[in-house]
Parts: sequence; C-alpha cells; structure tokens
Amino acid sequence: ADGGVGAVGDVIDYSITVSNTGNVTLSGVAIEDDLAGLSDIDLVWPGDEGVLAPTEAVVGTARYVVTQADVDRGSVTNVAIGSGDAPDGTTVDDPSDPAVLATVTGAPDATLVKTGVLEPGATGRAGDVVQYSFRVVNTGNVTLSGVGITDPLTGLSEIDVTWPGASGVLAPGAAADAVATYALTQADVDRGAVDNTAVLAATAPGGVEVERTASATVPIE
Repeated sequence: ADGGVGAVGDVIDYSITVSNTGNVTLSGVAIEDDLAGLSDIDLVWPGDEGVLAPTEAVVGTARYVVTQADVDRGSVTNVAIGSGDAPDGTTVDDPSDPAVLATVTGAPDATLVKTGVLEPGATGRAGDVVQYSFRVVNTGNVTLSGVGITDPLTGLSEIDVTWPGASGVLAPGAAADAVATYALTQADVDRGAVDNTAVLAATAPGGVEVERTASATVPIE
C-alpha cells in the first residue's frame, strides 16, 4: 500500500513488466488485468507502441484502492496477463504469478447497549409495561454477519431490529437499533425490580464468533 497499512481507502501501486524472452519480434503486445477497481494501466514502451523486439520489455503501472471486502478477506490477490503476436500469427500469452498483498489484520468487535424504562403513567403494578431499547455498533474493522440479539426474559416481546442495510449485517461503524416490551408480573413487583441480560451474537469473516452481553435493571416504585 502506498503510505498505508492496507486499511480501507489505502492505495496499492502495481508495477507489471512484460518481457520478450523469445527470438522474434512481438506485435500487438498488451497487458490485461481483471482486478475490479484497478485503474487504467499506464504503459511505457521501449520503442513503438505494442511492439517488443527480443530482450525488450514494457512496464505498466496501475493503482488500486483497498475496499472493505478486501479487509474482510484479509488480502488482495491480483493476476495480470501479458500477450503478443509472433510473426507467424501465433498468440503468446503468459499469466503472472498471483500478487497477494495482505491488508490490516481483521479485528472484529462490537458493543451492545441496553436500556429499560417503565412506560409513562406506570404505577408500579403488575401489568405495567417496560420499554426496552437496544443498540448494536460494529466497532471493529471487518463486516459482521448473522448479527442477532436474544434475551431470555420470559414474557419479553419479539425484539424488533431496524437494520441500516441488509438484515443481520453490519459494516464497520454501522449501528442497528432495536426495541421490545415486557409486562410486569406480580413477582417483579414483589422483588421491586426487573433485572435481565441481553446477548449479542455475530460472525466475522473466517467464522470468528463475536458475543457481547448487556444488562438492564428497571426499578419498580
């Protein structure tokens, strides 16, 4: 990476060389590289464009900007193909060895915050409703999938999650908010509070599991 560490937005500078190692002149010489997002390849010819005499070489340069998908994979792999036509009409082509550049090390992480309050007008009796809010933030540098929130509190409603994009997926820095409700029981009133813990589970690239918990205590007065 050009002055970077392989994080999203860093630039990779590629240099590609095609050499004529044969004993005849090649014409129609070109370099093909199918890496999506790669800039146009800027070629410096030793003589006429597209022509390489024996022992001559053409050097190409191009730039590529690291994406989130690259960081999720942990590397950028790129293969270029040099080709040219011999005098007898034979096409010669040769793929390069794969250029594999590592990106920053994946560091999956997330936070879960949970709050609960009695609904307005509650009098601290059985049947009053607790309103729960949850917020999940992807604080790591790789995309999380299979993101879900569970809460073992018996009687809790379904947790309704609002996703910023695809369901269950959070890119780095993205957040999802969720809500749920719970009706107080007489046992809750007798204890004077509702205390429970929610669990966040997600999967990072490579199958790494991320799990976080968050508790909330709602006093009943």
